[in-house]
Amino acid sequence: MLARHAFKAADPVSGSPCGVRCLHSLSDHAATPLKGAQHVTPRALKKIWETRHEKHTRDSSHSTHKQLSSNMSQYANATVILQQPSSPQHIPNQLLSLQSHIAQRDASAVLQLWRDFEKDNLLHLLGPSDLKKCSRLVINLCSVEPGSMWSGPTREAAEELALGLANDSFTSALKACFTALITTNDTEGVLRLYNRFLSQTEHRIVFRDEDSLGGEEAQDELSKIPTIRKAGFSVDNSLSAFAIIAHAIRDDFSSAIRTGMHAKWIFPSAYATNALLDTFAPSSKFRHKVLTFMRHANAARLLSHPSVFYKHLHNLAKLYATMIEGLSPDYPWVTANSESVSDTRPVAIQESTWAAFISAFLEARRLDLAEAVWDDMVRYGHKPGPSVWTVLIKGVGRLGGSGPALALWRSMKEAAVTPDSSSYQAIVQVMTNTRQWKEVEELFDEFRSSSSLRSDPNSEPLFKTMISVHLTNSRERDAISLLEDMIVNGPHPTAPTFNTLLTYYHKQKDAKSVSSLLKKMTANGLSGDIATFSILLCTLLRILDRGEAIQQTLAIMDQHQIKANVATYTAIITSLSKEQEKNALEAALDLLRTMEESVDPMIVPNVVTYTAILTGVQSWIGRDDQLVQDCTEFIVQKMMARRVKFNKITYNTLLKTYLENSSPAGVQKALQLYRQMRRERIALTGDTWHIILHGLAKRSEWVVAHEVLGDMQQSGITMTNWLEKVVEKVTRGYVVSRRRLASAKR
Repeated sequence: MLARHAFKAADPVSGSPCGVRCLHSLSDHAATPLKGAQHVTPRALKKIWETRHEKHTRDSSHSTHKQLSSNMSQYANATVILQQPSSPQHIPNQLLSLQSHIAQRDASAVLQLWRDFEKDNLLHLLGPSDLKKCSRLVINLCSVEPGSMWSGPTREAAEELALGLANDSFTSALKACFTALITTNDTEGVLRLYNRFLSQTEHRIVFRDEDSLGGEEAQDELSKIPTIRKAGFSVDNSLSAFAIIAHAIRDDFSSAIRTGMHAKWIFPSAYATNALLDTFAPSSKFRHKVLTFMRHANAARLLSHPSVFYKHLHNLAKLYATMIEGLSPDYPWVTANSESVSDTRPVAIQESTWAAFISAFLEARRLDLAEAVWDDMVRYGHKPGPSVWTVLIKGVGRLGGSGPALALWRSMKEAAVTPDSSSYQAIVQVMTNTRQWKEVEELFDEFRSSSSLRSDPNSEPLFKTMISVHLTNSRERDAISLLEDMIVNGPHPTAPTFNTLLTYYHKQKDAKSVSSLLKKMTANGLSGDIATFSILLCTLLRILDRGEAIQQTLAIMDQHQIKANVATYTAIITSLSKEQEKNALEAALDLLRTMEESVDPMIVPNVVTYTAILTGVQSWIGRDDQLVQDCTEFIVQKMMARRVKFNKITYNTLLKTYLENSSPAGVQKALQLYRQMRRERIALTGDTWHIILHGLAKRSEWVVAHEVLGDMQQSGITMTNWLEKVVEKVTRGYVVSRRRLASAKR
């Protein structure tokens, strides 16, 4: 049992509402009939393609348009097309025949033409309008009544065409087929068609993190896993719902779990699944069953891909509850022991998964949930190893200080668990943060006395921490001695370790030692990173002209084969902006001008670049308000002139800067920005509301703050402790101000 002093009891957290993802429509407009086929000359063929190209360039983002654009050179010259078998008019006549058969709803003929195009590698000639018409044809063919039979050539043609269209991201036809199969209670047909779809897309998909999720879906923790994109091809995640529905009809929970395990894309949210189920008017009991199957399948999908799971540890109470439910006999699909994996429990919870949950809950300051994870882990028979103890020590140390962390360290040893390098790094870092220097030295000596751990290449962060400890305590010789020992005996120091010393010498204004250390890096075959060259530039700015300092730094970066791009420039600008020196801020603006004037598209500044300067300028508030005002307006004007769209961090930075501006104009500018965000329907999250309310309260703008508070309450934002505190402050301030006003009127 986990030492109780590390935790305090608290109420369990409730799951967050599921998010929203719009479903693609299951139907399109009716097909528009075309006139019969006619003889087309090569010149007419060229005209047809020019017309199509002009019509569809308006939607250049469409995947098929991109495919057509990339292949335009193949058919721009009509003679290339006319070299196909048969007469010169063969292909244009085939295209017109396809359109004619679609208009006649002759599915078999359309399928045959489709296969001909596929066999001759000419499917890319079908434009978006052709694909849409094929999709409408399939949807019309899928109109069936409940309890009826759907079979024969019509069904075969519909399914084959739907699969072909899905390859071009036209999935409405495939969804119509799934809908027809479920309506006729052909679950075997649904799963067979779904597996065929998986087979034909498997070679085309790769994991890629979703950059952002908007609307309600951003709150659905099970949806925060990768979607699939590659060269314009994207998977419609609602297709997975049909397979889960089929498994639910068959009452096959195990197969639903395997569908989740093998899925390579995000499953639809509960909201989207509910909307899809409305099509079939299910009973409330069956709806609940499908949603339960979907939730567990999605959890199985997430836990079966640890590399994905670790990147998306957000709002995890609901996911954790689902996992624990999967350990129960009610919905068995997961086991706490890898040796107990079976057909009914195909997923094993790795120790790294337990550790990730504990770490995430401690990060969220939910000690009660972290303790629940520990208790569940022990209850289901998993003995905590070093990785679990490490995240526990790290998290409890951050929240409770060195005392509870040391108690956990001793408990780990009493439990006969041998600490690894990460464990020592965690406890040493906790002791360092609380300036327990004696304990730090003892723990590090204990680590070095272990021959097996001493040679661990993953121990470099621990050595780096000790170098920092020596420098903090003005023991420069000990720090250099430890660095030399690392070079000789390992672990071999990397750029971050050298940067620790470089930062120290920069703060000491010791340019000579900076130069000497850089030479030592080069002598040991080590290239610097962006942080290294940021420190170098800041050092050179003290002894050289700004222009010369920048040029020398860029030249040395080039010698170290550091590719200059927007990311490297932005990183250096970020470092310069934190320097608390006007010369460094001016150098950051010089670098920005270099980026703007460059003809290299790889270093064109983006919103992150401009926001880095805006954030750095904030540090001058109260020291040079005129500089803050001038620089902020300068950067905002540049962004507007270059049409660089603000992101959330930009808005938050500007709001904070304006509200901390002592002049009345600051409030007006902040309110203008706030109204712009509301007008453009930019989602305001808790941190943005807090910045606005806190800033207005600090200036005693109670009336305005009360109005903003009303907007926030209407937005339905989920309240947090720190947000509730500022709400209470605004409410109290507004009431007091109203009373004073009423008293003054008397």
